[in-house]
Amino acid sequence: MSSTDTAGQDRQRISLLRVLGPAHVWALGVGIVLVGEFMGWNFSVGKGGALGSLIACWVIGLLYTCVAMIDSEVTSTVAAAGGQYAQAKHIMGPLMAFNVGLYLVMAYTMLEAADALVVGDLLTSVAGEMGHDALDPRPFVVLTIAALAWLNYRGVLMTLSVNFVITAAAFLSIVILFLGVQPWNPGAMLHHRELLTDLPYGWIGVIAAFQFGIWFYLGIEGTCQAAEEVRSPARSLPYGTMSGIITLLIAATMTWYVATGLLPWEFLGQAATPLYDAARVTGSTSLQVFLFVGTIFSAIASANGCINDASRAWFSMGRDRYMPLWFGAVHPRYRTPYRAILFLIPIAVSFAFTGLLDQVITFSILSGLLGYTFMPINVWMFRKKWPLGTIRRGYVHPYHPLPALVLLALCITTYFATFLGYGTQLLAMICFYIVASLWFAFHRYKYVRRGDQFTMPWPRRADTKEGTMIRNILCAADGSTVSAKAVDYAIELAKKLRVPLTVLSVELVSREDMAQSPFWDSKVLEASASITRTEFENVSQKAQSAGLENVSCVVVSSRHVAEAIAAYAESNGFDQIVMGSHGHTGVSRMILGSTAYAVVARANCPVTIVR
Repeated sequence: MSSTDTAGQDRQRISLLRVLGPAHVWALGVGIVLVGEFMGWNFSVGKGGALGSLIACWVIGLLYTCVAMIDSEVTSTVAAAGGQYAQAKHIMGPLMAFNVGLYLVMAYTMLEAADALVVGDLLTSVAGEMGHDALDPRPFVVLTIAALAWLNYRGVLMTLSVNFVITAAAFLSIVILFLGVQPWNPGAMLHHRELLTDLPYGWIGVIAAFQFGIWFYLGIEGTCQAAEEVRSPARSLPYGTMSGIITLLIAATMTWYVATGLLPWEFLGQAATPLYDAARVTGSTSLQVFLFVGTIFSAIASANGCINDASRAWFSMGRDRYMPLWFGAVHPRYRTPYRAILFLIPIAVSFAFTGLLDQVITFSILSGLLGYTFMPINVWMFRKKWPLGTIRRGYVHPYHPLPALVLLALCITTYFATFLGYGTQLLAMICFYIVASLWFAFHRYKYVRRGDQFTMPWPRRADTKEGTMIRNILCAADGSTVSAKAVDYAIELAKKLRVPLTVLSVELVSREDMAQSPFWDSKVLEASASITRTEFENVSQKAQSAGLENVSCVVVSSRHVAEAIAAYAESNGFDQIVMGSHGHTGVSRMILGSTAYAVVARANCPVTIVR
């Protein structure tokens, strides 16, 4: 299905450039996440011991495999900037879309702040080894964020091409460390027999480790933020995302194996840069240099990808007026969401200046976890509305609904794990999102123009062919001013395409029901019939004046207008629906969506919204 807003079509809209391929998508996803192998994951060792961390690594790996599978199907089919935000907007409704968009922005911005912290902390650590103990990390934090924001400002192709190179180099440093410690020769450098212990805090510690096990993979879902900038969403997004999760599973396993064989779990559980510290323990200067470069590169690649993803989500919300429209601007030369990029810089810097790495990581993890909780519900609704075979899909994830059920169960378990160690932060974050939702419901949503929410073409039905012509058009009319505009547009479209036009009017109460009412009055019936006749006469006159002959008018009765329009279009095989958008306001419209939105969500053919 597709939704088109005809208002403002006379002015040119600058769009994002479609220049990316599968390798760029891989670089975006892995680049954001790979820093988790260099720092952050090791806090799971402090929660559950080395073996508990390994269990968390693989269980959370299963969680992210489900995320990647679900995301690949929905995003390759519903390809729009904003990723999960765009999906929620079109599938679940405005309030969920606002929250999901906010989850994405906060998760990536906090992750960006954590990356900048790692750069500053690592440079401070190395400076201390060289006798410069008073080095202030904050200038390096600002420099890192500012330089990467400038790179993102200048263009997405250059940004992700750089990310591909430095991400590959960071991954290579893990492989070099793995080979350098001679894993084929146990006891030479790796001492798992001496260092590995039983679960120090039992199975409750293993569950608590799930929270930081997320850090191995957090952000892989960011690949879908580039949906409007890839040349072929149906090919690039599934290939890039699935190859990315495979890369991360391999990297996570190698990271755990090396670090736990070189460092005691008590030290590993609180280290700021565990892989760099592991390289230092080997006594090899070359390995230490490789891991220094790898850690810096991974943090830079992650921050770079986070700026890309957070700005796309914020840009999409601005474009739809969920945030001020000012943020929805695209640079006329570089074709990037430059205002969103610039706006998020001070937010990332302010969180990085706190210096509280574990707190920043926790906020990022929890925001991401809320987004993952939305995914099972989203894919259930997606499959229910568009079963297999009804629309074209770039990828179909197997064993549905098992991945969604597993994902939901693991999300609930991870919430419990977070509550065990960071209950106060969890409650504070939930309160933050509740307050934000209230702000959106009672203040911001009145500025949203419903036609502007639908900024992407819905996928084609599987039984349609490329270039299929519209054979008949249905126009929904209710006698209002905006409905008259929709009728005018439908007549012009039908005339241009030389196809039949049907004008549909929906009565909320049928004549039979009204006749049985104690308030029945023949004058009321006659007045209603007169209004309908006048409306249809006006349609006929307009069509005759335009030279359109094949026009019919139909009245149906239903208490649910949107369902009646969508059902009539489906049962009579219409290829296009045209209707107006009224612009009603209120909390109920924001939560439940408008009539126009409801038709778009239910119809199995394209819908054009006229304002």
